[in-house]
Parts: sequence; C-alpha cells; structure tokens
Amino acid sequence: MRWRPPLPRRPLVARRFAPQRGWTFRTGPGVTDVPGGGADPLVVATWNVWFGALEPELRAAALLTELHHHRPDVVCLQEVTDLFRSHLMATDWVRAHYALLDTVPSGDDGYGLALLSRRPVLAATHVELPSSMDRHLLCATLAVGDQHVHVATTHLESRGANTEARTEQLSLALPLLEELGGDVVLCGDLNFGPADPEQVAVPAGWRDVWATLRPLQPGDTVDTTQNPMALADRDGREKHARIDRVLVFGSWRPRAIELVGTIPFAPGRFPSDHFGLVARG
Repeated sequence: MRWRPPLPRRPLVARRFAPQRGWTFRTGPGVTDVPGGGADPLVVATWNVWFGALEPELRAAALLTELHHHRPDVVCLQEVTDLFRSHLMATDWVRAHYALLDTVPSGDDGYGLALLSRRPVLAATHVELPSSMDRHLLCATLAVGDQHVHVATTHLESRGANTEARTEQLSLALPLLEELGGDVVLCGDLNFGPADPEQVAVPAGWRDVWATLRPLQPGDTVDTTQNPMALADRDGREKHARIDRVLVFGSWRPRAIELVGTIPFAPGRFPSDHFGLVARG
C-alpha cells in the first residue's frame, strides 16, 4: 500500500441531558452511569436512518420506538440530519439513559453520523476519510464492565462506481481501529456486500457477525421487494444487498444478530429505506 499522511482527526465530546441544563458536554468516566449496564452482555445496534424527505417525523418516531424495544447499549446511526438529531435529543428514553456523540451539520446542510451510548464514554474521535462525499469515522472508547471496547461507525462512499474509494477508505480505517488494541466493533453502511470486490480490504481477523452467526440467510438490509421505501432513491430499480454490516475484531463474540425495522408502521411505510441490525453479546 502506498504511503499516506495520517488521517485528519479531532476529539469529540459526549453530551448528556440534565433536566435543569439541557444537553451539556461531558467527558471521562461516569458520563453515562446508568443502572443496568455494568458487566451485562453488550448489545449494539446500527441503522442508516435515511435522510430522505418522505414523512421524516413519522419515520423518526417509528425508528426510535423500534430501537427502544431492543434496549441497545450502543446505537450507531448514519444519514442523520439535523431534524433527526432533534428527534433524538427530544426523546425521553434517550435523555434518561444515553450519551450522544455526533458529526451532524446544523441546518439543512447534509447529514452525518451519531452514536448513542449508555456505557461510560471514555474518549471519542472524528476521523476524516479520503472522500468526495465528506465520509468519516466516528469512534468511541467505552467502559464495558472492567474492559474497554472501541465502537466505531461509518458510512462509506455511495454509488456503484465508487468501489475504489470504498476500498481505500476501508484499507485506512480498519488498521487504524486495530491499532487501538483490545476489542473493536465497526458498524455502519459500508455500501458493499460480502461478495463485492471491496471485501479484499477487510483483513483476516475481522469477523462479519451476520456471516458468522447466520451464514445460510441473506440478511439483506436493502430489500426493494420487502421494503418499497428502498425504491424511492433508486428510480424504481430493484436491489437486494447486505450492505449494512457489523464487523468485530478481538475477543468479543456476539451470540445473536437480527434485522430490525422489517415491519411497516403504516401501509407501505417503514422507518427507513434500510433495515437496521442489532447484535447481542
């Protein structure tokens, strides 16, 4: 691999909600001390929430209701708009139990990533990836029992023609995450499936949780047959692909993974054009 300068990065600070002060910035151990965490098995969710303008308030409410049902310790979200972030920050269970990290621009200018954690947030970083679409990596170091676990989320370059860009992004991001040491979880919309050329950039040692636990099931997170919302940005073209993934490195061994958001909340209406994933340790 050709040499590249270090990826630009900056620290992020978690926010917690306090009744008298609203959402305030806090860092260090104890940011998310919530009863019921501790050494319990880790539960991680990831979901591309879709920046599309089709009924965003109704979809946000349905998506957050679905997430609350699964009670994840960590929630990784992609395509988060300022409007969706405002729904997150106004939701009672998020306010009561989670810290928020995000890279979402204010106003109507695009979208970014968000990460919710009810485990203590020890540190967090925003890492820029080479991209023409402002793609980046959000990584948080969490206290899980007496261990540290690094949970990262990303949304790699979109569109079928960008295979080379996604391959480069992965070839830079995964070694960087390995260097953190210990257990690492990478969640997000990788925009390629396990049989696509970009898979060569996933080094040995990284495990695809769906492929490990449910190898005989397709697990498509974009399924235009089941979810007509997925046709909205595709000009009616069919697509069936497992492009939303949970990859793990280290000793963490999830025991289950499932698709979420697969049931419409109204006829023909789903929380997103993607299905989400929940992995349980």
